[in-house]
Amino acid sequence: MKPLHLLILVVLVIFLGALGFSAIERHSLLDSIYWVVITLSTVGYGDYVPTTRTGKIFTALLIVIGWLSIYLLLHTLVGRVVTEKVEEVLGLIERYVDLKDHYIICGYGKIAEILVRELEKMEKPFVVIEKDEEKVRELTEKGIKVIHGDALSEETLKRAGVDRAKGLASTFGDDAENVFLTVTAKDMNPNLRVVVVSNREENIDRLYRVGADRVISPKVEGGRSLARALISPILMDFIDRFSLFKGISLFQIKVKESSPFLSKSIRESGIKEKYNGIVIAVMRGGEVIPNPDPDFVIEKGDNLLVFGKEEGIRKLEEEIT
Repeated sequence: MKPLHLLILVVLVIFLGALGFSAIERHSLLDSIYWVVITLSTVGYGDYVPTTRTGKIFTALLIVIGWLSIYLLLHTLVGRVVTEKVEEVLGLIERYVDLKDHYIICGYGKIAEILVRELEKMEKPFVVIEKDEEKVRELTEKGIKVIHGDALSEETLKRAGVDRAKGLASTFGDDAENVFLTVTAKDMNPNLRVVVVSNREENIDRLYRVGADRVISPKVEGGRSLARALISPILMDFIDRFSLFKGISLFQIKVKESSPFLSKSIRESGIKEKYNGIVIAVMRGGEVIPNPDPDFVIEKGDNLLVFGKEEGIRKLEEEIT
C-alpha cells in the first residue's frame, strides 16, 4: 500500500475508535479521540478507562488494529527511505546526471515511452524525470537514466542538468503544468528547446507565448494526418514507408560556428557523395528555402533538412555541428 493510503487508514482507525468508545462508554467525541490517541501511544495517563465488558473488548481490539496500522505505516516509510538510499549509493537511481547537450523528458506515459524508444534508436543522450516510484523502478530496471522527483521543481530540473541540456519535452498533457514548466525551464536555460504536448487546442497559442518552441496536440496532429490520408493517400503511404524503410528518415541539422562546412556550397560539402544525404530544404532566419541549389552557400545558424539513411546522416551530424 502507498504511504498516503496507510496514513488515511491510521486516521480512520483513530476516528472509528473514538466513535466506538464514545458510544460504548458515553464520553464526548473530543474525550474519546483523546483516549484513543493516549491508548495507541502507550502513554496511558489513565484519565479515561473502559468500565464495561464491551468497552474492554473494544479497547483490546483497537490496540491490536491501531498498532498494526501504525506499524505498516512506519515500515513502509522507513523501508522506502532506506531502499532509496541504498539504491542511490549503489548507483541504481540517479541523484544527479552528468550529461551535456542531452534531452530531458518530463513525465513517463504512453507518449514518453515512444519518445524514449526513438531517442534510444537515434543514440541521443537523455534523462527522464518521473515522480511515480513504480515507474522509476520500471525505468531503472530497463537501464534508463531517471530522476525521481517533480519536474515542476527547480531543484529536480537542476539535478537533471537543465542548464546543460539541449532540449526538454513536457508530456504531462496538463496545460497548467506545461505553462509553469516552460517558464521555469526557459528561465533556467534560455537556449533550451522546449517541446510541449497539449490536449487542448485553445491553449496552443498561450503555450507559444510563454516560451514553448513547439506545441504538439495529439488531437490536432491526428486530425491533420487523417485529412492527408483521405485527400493524399499516396503521399501518406510514402511518408509512412520512408520513415520505416531500412533506416531512412528526415533529419534537421543546425550548423554551428565550428562546422567544417561554413562558407561552402552544398556541392562542396560532399553531403550527397560522402554521407549519402540529400538537402531538401534550408531554414535561415525564419525563412524556408526549399530544394536549395547545389551552389547554395551554407552559413552559421542554418538548419539543414537532410533526407537519407541514419548511419550516414548521423556521421554528418557529428561533423557539422
